Amino acid sequence: MRLLATLMLAGVAAGQAPLPVASFDVAWNNATGAGSAVLATRVFLPVVSAVGDDAVSVGATALAPAIRPARGWPTIVFLHGFGLQGRDYSPLCRQLASQGLLVLAPDTGVYDYMTLTHDALANVDAALVASGDPASPLHGMVDVGRLGVAGHSMGAACMAIAMTANPGFRCAYAIAPVSPFGYLPAVVDVPVGVAVGAGDTITSWSQHALPFYDQSTPRSGMKMIHCFDASSTHMTIAGFTGDTPDFARTADICAGFFQHFLGVDDGGMERCIGPAVFADPTLVTHEQTVVESRIWLAAPPRIGQLTRVSVAAASGSLAILVADTLTTGLPTVYGTLLLDPAVAFAWAIGSASRGRRMDAVLVVPNAPSLIGLSMAMQPLAPTSSAAIRFGDATAFVVGP
Repeated sequence: MRLLATLMLAGVAAGQAPLPVASFDVAWNNATGAGSAVLATRVFLPVVSAVGDDAVSVGATALAPAIRPARGWPTIVFLHGFGLQGRDYSPLCRQLASQGLLVLAPDTGVYDYMTLTHDALANVDAALVASGDPASPLHGMVDVGRLGVAGHSMGAACMAIAMTANPGFRCAYAIAPVSPFGYLPAVVDVPVGVAVGAGDTITSWSQHALPFYDQSTPRSGMKMIHCFDASSTHMTIAGFTGDTPDFARTADICAGFFQHFLGVDDGGMERCIGPAVFADPTLVTHEQTVVESRIWLAAPPRIGQLTRVSVAAASGSLAILVADTLTTGLPTVYGTLLLDPAVAFAWAIGSASRGRRMDAVLVVPNAPSLIGLSMAMQPLAPTSSAAIRFGDATAFVVGP
């Protein structure tokens, strides 16, 4: 392991610049037998240009999909609020798509929460069929292993209800949610984020957003809730009044949340609970519960530069272990160790401040021989249910 005993290195894959986004409408037949007979949905897709061998046609428009993962794009189903349609959320959906996420926004169930709930599940089935159809503009575009779901207001309640028949959603994000808990059978047992404004008089912090957060019970990862100041209302936070500070921050947190938990970029967590978030004067309240500690870097590691590695954990002492690569996993009394035990060592020891995170500053020597060096890190940290436990891991390569 090259210079491992003396180097202070960490990182993630470099984040990409926002991608151009195209949107188009589909009308899929609903084969599930529940919900709308025809799934009218607006699709938001990362693209590059209208030329090339990979171009696909949507009506009269030719689209060339952006370079994407071999298995397809991580895919989000976004559920609208009462009396609205998916297309009304174009600013948010475009923001998510520009971060390398394919977004399906149903226009159905405008006034009917059960129809929208059924259509959320049916859209997943229909999108997977389309992704396997060579004649479809979505051919090869949907990664069945990386599905997420989000919603605003009524749509967030529908999201929670749909989780009772989860078709594979790995994480969920709720914006100004109506809380269905106590009224309807609902469960959110995956990592979940919630955003709300203190000026929201429709789905208030105390009556809806906080109960939604409290009664969500992820079995892995973490849950978090952000509340913005009194200028943030039910509609501003969802982008209906332009690029207001609360919408800009919520859209960024939402994108980072999905990037992290869908495996696009571990560093997406920086956009959720990094220093810039807590320094935002519009943020008035934040809570989080860590079921499984999370590790990420604020910036990709490059020779001759500083970077920061952070761990989200419950309050208490923790350690960051380092090795050269990730492994398939070794079961221990503290959970699964994802590093080679023969070479792993504790690189940093500290504690999570205020139950949020521990930060460690890392120095990458200015040595060209380090370019391309592969390494991996994993935290051993307290969680909401255990005094000490192995968390997720991250792998990285040092850049020039």
